Amino acid sequence: MSTNSDLRSTFFVFNEFPLDVGLAILSHCSPFDLVQLAATAKSTRGLLFKNEHLFDDARYNVARGRCPPTAYALFIFGESPCSICSKPTHHIPSDFHFRFRACSKNCQGKLRSLLTVDRSRPSGLHIPDWRSGLPLVAEEDAYGLIYMVERRAAQRAMDEHEDALAVTYGHPRPHGFMFRRRNIEELQLEYAKRINDTAKLAANARQLKQWATSYLDERLLIRHRNLHFLKMVAGVENVRLSRMLEYPVLQKVFCAFNRDLALITYSVWIEHRTETLTFIASRHKGGKTRKDIPCPYCARSFTVDGLSVHVVAKHQDIDPDTLAVKPASMDGKLHCRDCPRSTRVYTEQALADHRRDKHST
Repeated sequence: MSTNSDLRSTFFVFNEFPLDVGLAILSHCSPFDLVQLAATAKSTRGLLFKNEHLFDDARYNVARGRCPPTAYALFIFGESPCSICSKPTHHIPSDFHFRFRACSKNCQGKLRSLLTVDRSRPSGLHIPDWRSGLPLVAEEDAYGLIYMVERRAAQRAMDEHEDALAVTYGHPRPHGFMFRRRNIEELQLEYAKRINDTAKLAANARQLKQWATSYLDERLLIRHRNLHFLKMVAGVENVRLSRMLEYPVLQKVFCAFNRDLALITYSVWIEHRTETLTFIASRHKGGKTRKDIPCPYCARSFTVDGLSVHVVAKHQDIDPDTLAVKPASMDGKLHCRDCPRSTRVYTEQALADHRRDKHST
């Protein structure tokens, strides 16, 4: 049986390696690995600081080459977090230039808050330097020409410029963990590359913006036609369309065909017919049982989904999150008690953001 001393010696076996072997091992780490290692011991942290090339190696290990067309399609149509609330969404980017996405109209209206307006030269920095290569939008206002850049990207660019200044003058690097070691001259060469790349990205963003307008119009038309087809199928099968679309697989089929601007055909329905009708039958049978759930605060009975909605609407003094029976969609989520009659639920982080935005004094 192992003793504590045995475990300790095993844990610190890395310290017994020759320096060149240890550095060779560390050169295969990711940036996250190095940050984790730096937090384990002063000796390890000192080793990393004395060999800053390890961070360059780590960034190279996770660097990507040219993306295939499938990656480009996933960027546009794939699931990504909302730029405001981080909720996963399949909405195409609202702003291709800054790669912003919004999951709702509410979040759409807040996207501009992610930008910062630059009207003057920051102290100690030259605007053409730190802003070089950043995606930006130029606008005219009462004060003249202004540049709008993403707030986080601007801060990162200024930090990188500050780090390069420290390298140039031999000072301790304030952001050594974040950036590759470069002096000002090397950073200027990098800016030249970024300016060229950003110009290409900006041109592509303009093309995508023009494409998105016609694409969304056509997708809406295809959605109406596919919905009309499924309504006819529902009538033939003598089931409700809403129940058909409760089947997750059919939901995905419906969304995928709309996304690809393709019409759902009879053969597509036949492929999923048996599973869809089986799902509806089992769901309908279970629904009769769920309707027997009584409301703890009155004499009425509801389905699992309906009970939560009923409590919010009719028993506003009761916290719906305390219900013993809740729908699966509410697992790990909470209502905002400051929004009366609202059935919307949030994760803990999203609720905190909502309260800060809507109810802070």
